[in-house]
Amino acid sequence: MFTQGATYGLVAVAAWANRHLPGISFVFTGALLNALAVFLHGGMPVDPDALNRAGLERYRDYLAQKGDGFHYLAPAFPLGDWIPLPGRVLSPGDLAIALGLLLTPLLQPKRENLR
Repeated sequence: MFTQGATYGLVAVAAWANRHLPGISFVFTGALLNALAVFLHGGMPVDPDALNRAGLERYRDYLAQKGDGFHYLAPAFPLGDWIPLPGRVLSPGDLAIALGLLLTPLLQPKRENLR
């Protein structure tokens, strides 16, 4: 839990330091949502139905026993991992981080040729 908290803290510091970049606010918001889920639940809950829809049923027993010590099987709506994609189950925070990482370079103003 300490390592996860420290990781979210570092992401928040990096996002704050780069807040002038377009798109970073999504990264910051996603990290805060994931941190909130972790601190409220003592780890990241993973929805069992979302695991099935993502084709990851084989991990049910592992997560039911808190296999990695962080993710665990439990109802996860609204902050935990409940959004199924093929081979993945994501949280709203994960989606916000991905959106921010996609938008940040795309929204950068064009630089003039420096030659």
